[in-house]
Amino acid sequence: FPSHDIVFMGMMGSVFLIPIFAQTFLGYDATKTGYLFIPMAAAIMIASPLGGRLTGKVQPRYVIAISTLIAAIGIYFFSYLDPRSTALAIIVPLAVMAPAVTAVSSVTVPMAVPLMQAPSLRPEMVIVRCCVLLAPSLSVTVIGIVSVSVWPAAKCW
Repeated sequence: FPSHDIVFMGMMGSVFLIPIFAQTFLGYDATKTGYLFIPMAAAIMIASPLGGRLTGKVQPRYVIAISTLIAAIGIYFFSYLDPRSTALAIIVPLAVMAPAVTAVSSVTVPMAVPLMQAPSLRPEMVIVRCCVLLAPSLSVTVIGIVSVSVWPAAKCW
């Protein structure tokens, strides 16, 4: 399920960096920064049941492909952020990306659960488990390192 890991890494990386960007460059306080994530949470709440309904009705490869494309578009929107950006420039990419990640998860997680519960130590199962556990932490670590090297002002955190 590499596409799920890639999409999830993009989401976790942006969720990690957006508060730093908003507080460091836009001057937002913690509360105002938190408000930026409310539309993303609402989009996830709406997309979760819809993604669940797609499971079994649509082939997983189509859901994964379309959701990955939508998530990539949301992540691409972040490339336009600069210190003159408005709150809407942050809210829209988060609200676009989050439902796509939810849809991918709603299709891939049910496929992966039997693999995770299998009481075997086959090499492919170990690899799947490692990928699921490492993707979020790896994305936050890599993006944190890149942000400090690219944005010297980010070292204040």
